[in-house]
Amino acid sequence: MALFEYITIAFSLVYSFTVMRLISGLPYSTRRGRIYWVHLLLLLAFLLWVVNAFWAFWSYHDSEWTYLRYILALAGPAAQYYVAVVLVPDEPAEVTSWREHYFSVRRRLWIAFGVAAVLADLNSTVLVGMPVSHPARVGTLGNLIAAIVGFGFEDSRVHGGLAIVGFVTVVAYGAVFLAQPGSLG
Repeated sequence: MALFEYITIAFSLVYSFTVMRLISGLPYSTRRGRIYWVHLLLLLAFLLWVVNAFWAFWSYHDSEWTYLRYILALAGPAAQYYVAVVLVPDEPAEVTSWREHYFSVRRRLWIAFGVAAVLADLNSTVLVGMPVSHPARVGTLGNLIAAIVGFGFEDSRVHGGLAIVGFVTVVAYGAVFLAQPGSLG
């Protein structure tokens, strides 16, 4: 087994837990009378972001691995898992209003999202050697702006806009930058 294959096992586990956490919330967040479309759309967008992140992980296959690089790289999926935990609580069946849940965790959610975005960008720089001028960096800037806006504004229309733009952006990012495995390298 090559080192990259060995390291991929840890990433696969964290990504699997993240995806399962997000998917486990879907039946509850789509119940009639409880749906908050902003939360649901952000949940779907984040699910796609995690799928994109796992697909992009192939870009790291030629990296020179050290223990510190491994920890740095694993911090990204760990932050993504934390976002999933904030979006979908331990007992999603007990959530009576996803709108209330969303706004009660909104600040933690957007801080965690911003941290996850910065870690993803840092990993692209350190592990893949992506130049600062790469067009994919626009996505990180957009994620940071979204994190600041999501953290700072409580207006539901602002959060609706973030959900729509976030969903469209994650789909476009996957289609443009991740068409082939390793395309970020």
